[in-house]
Amino acid sequence: MQSVPITFDRPLLGAVFGSMSTEAEAEVRAGLLGSTAALAKLAEELGGVANGVDCEGLSLGWLPSGQVDIEGYVAVPGATSITVTFMVELRPSWFYGVSDRAGWDIETTVAVRCTHDVDHGEHIVDERLRSASTPKRIVEVLAEEVVGDEGHTAIG
Repeated sequence: MQSVPITFDRPLLGAVFGSMSTEAEAEVRAGLLGSTAALAKLAEELGGVANGVDCEGLSLGWLPSGQVDIEGYVAVPGATSITVTFMVELRPSWFYGVSDRAGWDIETTVAVRCTHDVDHGEHIVDERLRSASTPKRIVEVLAEEVVGDEGHTAIG
């Protein structure tokens, strides 16, 4: 997969959200940047880069198959070869093929990976899926999932 970080003016978001007015795209982009800031805040609250915490803010990703999404994560190393990863993915409802509904999905996942002498793989310990039918609403749902109530990070 290739990805491009979402900034105040790049990349174009039409591949995920379809055609939007300039104002609507600015509103959606502001919401995405707010969620990126929340992921960075979570990373700092969990120890920061200096302590090995890996954070990738929201990026537009695309697969060779043509599928596109927006995703980000925070990965926290544990004391004994264990990593906990908080991931968020925003994707069109048709990401996995033809869909009977127009809209977007947000999937948030908490996973644990154990890599002692043998890599035991990644185990999902929490996963949520929410949907919305407009770009504005799905970005609000994303903020609810990442930022949570009263500004506390929800996925952490």
